[in-house]
Amino acid sequence: MLNALRLLTACSFVSGGHAATTWQRITDVGQLDVSSLGTEIKYLNDGDGSLRIALSFENYGCGDTENFFAALITDSSGESTWDRIRYRMDFYGTTICYSIFDNTWYGDSPWSGDNICSGNGQKFGLFPFDHNIDLIENGLTIGDAWTGRTRHCGGDTADNLWIGDEGGHRNYDGFVKVELRRNPVFEKSGLYVGASCTIGGIWMDGIDFPVDAVFSEIQVGYDDEQQFMDNRPAQGFEVKEPAYYIVKVTSFDIWCFVGVALVCLVAVIGCGYRQRTPVSYGKVAHFTESDVENERLK
Repeated sequence: MLNALRLLTACSFVSGGHAATTWQRITDVGQLDVSSLGTEIKYLNDGDGSLRIALSFENYGCGDTENFFAALITDSSGESTWDRIRYRMDFYGTTICYSIFDNTWYGDSPWSGDNICSGNGQKFGLFPFDHNIDLIENGLTIGDAWTGRTRHCGGDTADNLWIGDEGGHRNYDGFVKVELRRNPVFEKSGLYVGASCTIGGIWMDGIDFPVDAVFSEIQVGYDDEQQFMDNRPAQGFEVKEPAYYIVKVTSFDIWCFVGVALVCLVAVIGCGYRQRTPVSYGKVAHFTESDVENERLK
């Protein structure tokens, strides 16, 4: 019943916008419940106290031992009641195969779930990234060539935001700022990145390993429920368009619940698919075309 109510709430938000939101910086590593594989982690704090997380992927090449970093985020009270998350992610070096913005296709964290029915791996408690809604700023070196794909491997590298200069050099690839929406069906969520077919990143002052990715400017947001109900500006809150909200239960809400329930039922009964990557080639810094093609097809 609880999940059903959460799902109905999600459908209402989709059909009618969202309330004003107040934001809280993540400053303490104690607010993270972290799981990782093949990843060195360095926690730092920026000038405003915000937490900065530098990551280095140690499993090089295209192999069956991928790299991932997952962090569930709790409130300062120890709960997980936030509704949105904002952060900046910087990219370094070359990573041919990746899943970002809480797409969990690469890696196998305890919270990721199965990538069933050739799905997109969105199993980390957030709605799938929408390039038109969730993008705050694109600071990538490839600019608008990135089409918003959160999962990439091989094939056409024109929209691969993490490809470097395609020569494996340890350069800076730019950054993306996003605001992702919490799916109320799930009790917890946070940060996620998975990677395979990687080449080392760059060296930074104060960090004793080459850096492939950095999370920073991490904030969690709380939608004001009273603002959602009466649609009046509240001091101290950021008001976002649209300025009207649909809060009544409609036939759309009912069909939304029924449709999602049926999809979940079919997925559980009919699929047991899990993403796999090819046999490890060891720690290498160059890949053949067949390596990448095999990785992409899996």
